Amino acid sequence: MIPLAVFGSVLIGLIILFFSNRKELSKPYIVVLRCNDTDSEKAAVEFLNKNVQKCTVKSKTAQRGLVELNLEVRLKEDNTDFVNALAAIGGVQSAVLVSYNGDYMG
Repeated sequence: MIPLAVFGSVLIGLIILFFSNRKELSKPYIVVLRCNDTDSEKAAVEFLNKNVQKCTVKSKTAQRGLVELNLEVRLKEDNTDFVNALAAIGGVQSAVLVSYNGDYMG
């Protein structure tokens, strides 16, 4: 049983070592969008889905005449020029790109 325990411990240690050193290649970012209405919101989200690798809604605030979205995105490449085009979409008041490490405070 001792050789089995030693072999199992080494195997489990190697598996833990392999998975602990594995890092995701794409960095997450948060895009904060302020839109005038739902039509501009839909256009902006469609634009994001075409230009980023992954897009997930983290929060949405709706007020009269204003929709604010916080979206987590993962870029296809390290080019952030899509934010300029996003801000130029009709009905989008502002678009902000913020680096994000995955942790929420609070």
